[in-house]
Amino acid sequence: MKLFTRTYLPALLLLSALLAGCIKEDLSGCLAGLQIYFSYTPETYTRGYINETEVKRIDLFVFDAEEILRGVYVDKNPTLSLNYCIAIDNLPAGDYNFVAWCGVPTHYKFIPQQFVIGQTKLADALLYLEHENEVTNGVLPLFYAGKTEFVTNADEQKIYLPLNKAYNTINLTTEGLPLNNNDYQLLVYDNNSIYDFDYSFVDNDNEFAYTTQCQKDPNGQLLASLNILKLAAHRSPIIKIKNQTTNTLLYSENLVTLINEIKNIDYNNTHVFNIHLRFMGPNVSVYINGWWVVDDEIGLI
Repeated sequence: MKLFTRTYLPALLLLSALLAGCIKEDLSGCLAGLQIYFSYTPETYTRGYINETEVKRIDLFVFDAEEILRGVYVDKNPTLSLNYCIAIDNLPAGDYNFVAWCGVPTHYKFIPQQFVIGQTKLADALLYLEHENEVTNGVLPLFYAGKTEFVTNADEQKIYLPLNKAYNTINLTTEGLPLNNNDYQLLVYDNNSIYDFDYSFVDNDNEFAYTTQCQKDPNGQLLASLNILKLAAHRSPIIKIKNQTTNTLLYSENLVTLINEIKNIDYNNTHVFNIHLRFMGPNVSVYINGWWVVDDEIGLI
């Protein structure tokens, strides 16, 4: 049986906490009480959903009806499955807000640095991507789950938190580029590095670049894959292809403007964007996830 850790507690309180709950792949031998599960569609069933092996760490935060922190539960080495649960004892009946971030640490940090039981407020809690001006090779996987639920006095209660991807994958391919020995780089510029604990954007002016090197197929066409954080219909990230050899831009366009051309696009459930650029002299057409979103002159610098 794997016990949870509360990283903010002094030694005596930590010992008490360790006796009060557990984290397991099944509940045999686990204390009865409140059991927190994660609901999701495994990637083995449908491409683009949750890859369980990418969930390297789980940080679960529990806030009461007054939005005051009442618990932090950390699993530094989870084996996620649909049977995985975090069991919590001695939580009084009432309304609670459960928030889980999966993937911290790595690039990601929390504000405040120390969460204090009975003091830290939900409104003050943030997650941010640690970076300077560039995130080379994109971000590592990040996942989010959040739900408000009433906890009863029952001996046993199960709560299911919907687990969602908190990152997107941009896959780039091209056709029509002339053969050459130049090096190219894929970049996405955005300022989406800070989030509230409801997974909403926090406004900031600190624009930075996600970057990765482009490879070439046997025909000399570009191939690249880049993980970036949250996209949304109202955002204005810029996707660029840079010719590093000549230090010039091959392509530049608002990424969300392109994606929004897809009929009924759902950013909450679509996390992989396969972007194909077809270069034809001074023009370039854009094909995203099976849709020609641009079929005329656009974006060529």
